[in-house]
Amino acid sequence: MSPKDRIALWAHIVSEHACIMSPEAKPKELRDYHRHEHNGPGGIRNHPYESRKYSLKKMGVVLSEAD
Repeated sequence: MSPKDRIALWAHIVSEHACIMSPEAKPKELRDYHRHEHNGPGGIRNHPYESRKYSLKKMGVVLSEAD
């Protein structure tokens, strides 16, 4: 996974999955989390698994809730 792809997946997880995840998360952690979000019990179904869409505004809201 390229650095650009890792950052896009991290931004997607933070904004679209509303997860406060460290920007230092490893690619495997990001992929595992995203896979579980879509395929696990009660998985998210409001966008395609392949999507890496993100919103800076949503990221700000989610990250502002971090301790």
